[in-house]
Amino acid sequence: MKQQRLWTSLGFALACFVLLFLLYTTPGSRAALDAVDTMALNWHYAFRGPLEPDSRLRVIGISENDIQLFREELHVPYPLPRDWYGTLVIRLTDSGARIIVLDILFAGEDSWDSAEDEALRDAILYARERDCEVILAAAIETMILPSSTVRTKVTPAPAIMEADPLLGLANTTQKLGYRTDEHAWDTMQDGQEVLYSQAAQAFRVHCAQEGLEFEALLDNAVSTDGYYRINYCRQLEKDHHVSTSIGNIFKNELFEGRDREALDSAEAVRLQKNFTGSYVFVGSRAAADNDYFQTPYGTMYGVDTNASAFDTLLSGRSIKVLPPVVVLQVAFLLTLLAWLTNQLKPVRRVWLAGLLMLAAVVMLDLLLFSRSSVELSFSMTTLGYGLPLLACFFHSAISDELAARRIRNLFGRYVASEVVEQIVKDPALADLGGVERTAAVMFNDIRSFSTISEQLSAAQVVEFLNLYWGIVNNIVIRNHGWINKFLGDGMVACFGGPVPTEKPVEDSVRTALEIVRALHDELWPQLDARGLPRFQIGIGINVGRVIMGNIGSDLRQEYTVIGDAANVASRVESQTKEYGWSILVTQSVVDGAGDSFEFRFVGSQQVKGRNEEVKFYAVLESAREETFRLKDRLD
Repeated sequence: MKQQRLWTSLGFALACFVLLFLLYTTPGSRAALDAVDTMALNWHYAFRGPLEPDSRLRVIGISENDIQLFREELHVPYPLPRDWYGTLVIRLTDSGARIIVLDILFAGEDSWDSAEDEALRDAILYARERDCEVILAAAIETMILPSSTVRTKVTPAPAIMEADPLLGLANTTQKLGYRTDEHAWDTMQDGQEVLYSQAAQAFRVHCAQEGLEFEALLDNAVSTDGYYRINYCRQLEKDHHVSTSIGNIFKNELFEGRDREALDSAEAVRLQKNFTGSYVFVGSRAAADNDYFQTPYGTMYGVDTNASAFDTLLSGRSIKVLPPVVVLQVAFLLTLLAWLTNQLKPVRRVWLAGLLMLAAVVMLDLLLFSRSSVELSFSMTTLGYGLPLLACFFHSAISDELAARRIRNLFGRYVASEVVEQIVKDPALADLGGVERTAAVMFNDIRSFSTISEQLSAAQVVEFLNLYWGIVNNIVIRNHGWINKFLGDGMVACFGGPVPTEKPVEDSVRTALEIVRALHDELWPQLDARGLPRFQIGIGINVGRVIMGNIGSDLRQEYTVIGDAANVASRVESQTKEYGWSILVTQSVVDGAGDSFEFRFVGSQQVKGRNEEVKFYAVLESAREETFRLKDRLD
């Protein structure tokens, strides 16, 4: 029975893993799990805390306040004319910047003065001559037609493209969404042209400047589909060392009324101090542009997420997202662990261990991320342990309840309620699969029952038996015994089982004496009052090793007592009529009962199934010896 429950419980645990496997490998449900993992990143970052970005990283934002200042002070509308960006490129180049990333799509040549495009073109050429590379934004537009899908690359205006600038994909398709992953590259039709993201393109330039192997480093950071997880440091917008505004770059023009071409030496020195050797990202921080995302550090603008993506590659702090096969292996091991947890007893230990292990799983998940930048699937680890834990627990709870009901049905009517609850709490005390122990077995039989029943109607026979067995049942239970079965006019009781007791032999002898006294003092007066005949009884007791357990077939089983000791007890009871005593016991009972009772040797003989003779002792009370003798007739 225990092994069957064990394997059934394991089956439930494995079924939970199969369910998780299907959820993880089915696109629809996998998207839901990934959404949970994405939201759980907030906890990972909160647990890890902020990191220092690369000291060379700079972000120049264009905020609503900058837009208003340019409009009111310089009468420059937004979007800012491209020649202003040209001036910005020149100033950053002269200040010692190494890479400038303009997160702005300069497309649409018809709406702008060509001189503005040419100014930006010349600024890009100026920067390149001074070993500063400028990366502009490009995009891929996708049009779905009935028969095909057409993808078109959108690049800056033709005049700007004359400078042959490096292009990086702007993440225009993810606006307003939750951004944790960076797409390092994309390809046009048939993979003929690879377009890197702005962050990856900037890292490519950095590797070229430093003589590093770009392809090898990028492959180490990204997965086979070209994605890598952005390892956000903090809110860059609030980091005054990293972040500034375009208004701060042009504060002479905005606040001192100077001409754009007249940059004083003091301002040049300030810019050099801030931007020498830097990698600069320029982009919008205006909410109206809708270029912002939800990230593990709250809402961040696109230029800041691009800078964070570049910092992830530059610092080498790539987040290692475990491949699906490893995630499934971890989930399988956690499933087995949950199953093992459910083998604890009692139930409160399962809950305590389960909660502690679940907390340990979550803590391991957080520590791996914070210490090693390894991201387990939060959904798969928690469900991998929690789901089979609950499934196995409920299976165990239902099995325990069914077992408890079965035990109460088996023993509830014939065993003290305290004993029944002991068995319910610890079924091993009365193992339904069978257990061997030393016990005292009592057989009780009504003498001349056939003759008595001939004188009574069926209803009177039932009334007659219920009166007697009701008294006997109470006496047996009161003395820690268990009525195994009723045999019409007979009864089998056991002492020392199903739950072991301290003094089973004494309990059995005391029970026999009380039954005989109750027959004479209590039951006979009731029978006389009802007009029912009096009767005598024979009780035989033996002590020895017996087997207690379920006997029967799959259709019907009965918890009973079998063994040589029980067989001898039956033979002893049958000899009560021959020796003329109501209670007969064997030598083993006399030896085990001690000096608390009065025994009288009445004879010995060989009984069926035994080679040795069995000694018989009558149990009596000298003060009322006649009560314990069997009479030929009852007056």
